[in-house]
Amino acid sequence: MSFSLTYRKNIPLDRWDELVLHHSAGRPYAHSCYLDCVAGGQWEAIIDDNFNWVMPLPYNRKLFGFKQYYQPFFCQQLGIIGSHFPDVQTQIAVIKLLRRKAVRTRLQLNEDNTELKFLSENIKKNLVLNLDTPYSEIKANYKPALRRKLKKVDYTYQVINSDDSRLFTDCYSKFTLPKVSGSLHQRFIRNLIEMIFKNKLGEINFLIVDSIPIAGQLILKSDNRIINLMPFTDSKYIALNGQAVLLDELIRQNAGKNILLDFEGSAHPGIAQFFRSFGSENRPFPILNIR
Repeated sequence: MSFSLTYRKNIPLDRWDELVLHHSAGRPYAHSCYLDCVAGGQWEAIIDDNFNWVMPLPYNRKLFGFKQYYQPFFCQQLGIIGSHFPDVQTQIAVIKLLRRKAVRTRLQLNEDNTELKFLSENIKKNLVLNLDTPYSEIKANYKPALRRKLKKVDYTYQVINSDDSRLFTDCYSKFTLPKVSGSLHQRFIRNLIEMIFKNKLGEINFLIVDSIPIAGQLILKSDNRIINLMPFTDSKYIALNGQAVLLDELIRQNAGKNILLDFEGSAHPGIAQFFRSFGSENRPFPILNIR
C-alpha cells in the first residue's frame, strides 16, 4: 500500500467524512468538523492512496516551536480508520514518517487498532455497555451498590432534553471543568457544544429537581453508539446521585436497541468503578508514543 501525508487544506472532506461515518464504529472524533473544533483547525492526516484508510494527526508547536502530534481534549480515540488496514511493511513506513515529521507523537488510537504490529503494551481502558437487550435484563446486571442508590431516590425529578447550550456550558464549566483541566477555557467548551449541535452530533439532558438543574450530560449520538462526553453534577446535590439517575434513564430509553453506551472509561478508580457498576465491559485502546 502507498500513502501520503496530506495537509488539512488539501483533504477532500466529503470523502474523508464518508469514510469516517462508515468505518469509525460510531465514534465521531475524526469527523472533519469535530477535528477542526478540538484541534483549532491544526490537523493533517496520513491517507492511503486509494482512500481505504486514514490516520488523523492533530498537531501543535508547544515543544519549543517544534511540531508534535497530540490527542486533543474531548477526543478520546483517533488512530487508523478504514475499510482496510495497512500491512506490516506499510505500518513501519508510517512510523518512520511520523518520526521525520514531528519531534514527538502521542496519540490515542482506537479499539480496532489493537493488532497493529508497531504497538507497545501501553493501553487505556474504555468502558462500554451493550444496550441490545431489554431494560430489565440490563438492570439485573447492575452492581448491588448501584441498585441501592437508585432505590433510595425518593425525590421528584424530571429528565429533560434541552438545547440550552449556554446553561449547560455554565454548569459544566463551574462543576466539572476544573477537575478536567486548568488550561481549558469556557470559550472552548462553548465552541465545542455549538459545533456538536450545529452538526447534529449530540444532545443535552438535564436532571431537574425543584426547577434546579442538579446534574446534566452532553452525549454524542450516532446510529450505534452513545458517548457520555460531558457530565456535570452540582456540588450541592452530590448526595442525590444525579449521574446514576441520568445514566439509568438513558439506558431505559435506549434498551433493546443495537447501540453501545460508551462511558469513555476513566483513569480515576472511583469513576471507573461507578461506570463498571452498570455492568459495562472494558474495550481498551492503545497509545502510540514516539519520541
